[in-house]
Amino acid sequence: MARTRLGITNNKWEGYTLEELRCQRALAQARIIVAEHDVDRNVVRLKATLTGEHPNMGRSTLGRMLSVLSYLDWVILGVSLVRKVAPFFSHKKDCR
Repeated sequence: MARTRLGITNNKWEGYTLEELRCQRALAQARIIVAEHDVDRNVVRLKATLTGEHPNMGRSTLGRMLSVLSYLDWVILGVSLVRKVAPFFSHKKDCR
């Protein structure tokens, strides 16, 4: 077994030992459990926010989208809505 100046062998890598494999597997399993816990916690928070159980915790998606609109956006939306709805309320009679 020839060693280099840094103490690394020139031979092929022989793989992990059983103990190293066990540690890697335990570490991977711990990461999976933590990730599942985070997902579960986020789902519970999202359900609580959407159902209104915790109104101070967050706002709904629609509320966040509407809060971003400026006054000019509201005016443009109002004008376009009036233009679309106004024909339903016009009382023109047929002159036939």
